[in-house]
Amino acid sequence: MGWAVHWSHGVTMGLVRGLLGLTPMSAGAASAVHFGALWGGDALLYRALGIDEMPWKWEKEGLVTDLGHKLVLSAVTSAVFVSRY
Repeated sequence: MGWAVHWSHGVTMGLVRGLLGLTPMSAGAASAVHFGALWGGDALLYRALGIDEMPWKWEKEGLVTDLGHKLVLSAVTSAVFVSRY
């Protein structure tokens, strides 16, 4: 995927985290939902674009790496949101 897709997806998922912040959910719950949406959405996007198989077919190392990267992205996005609002 190109940089435009990565940036567009990142901005969109940041917006999703902001919208979750408008709900009555706690910051922790909103962050957990954000992580699920971020990782699940990416997994479906990879499959839809023909980039990768569904996650249960991934090698363990690739799955752990992807989960870790999305966890960091979600945690940082949530931390920035919470610190600002």
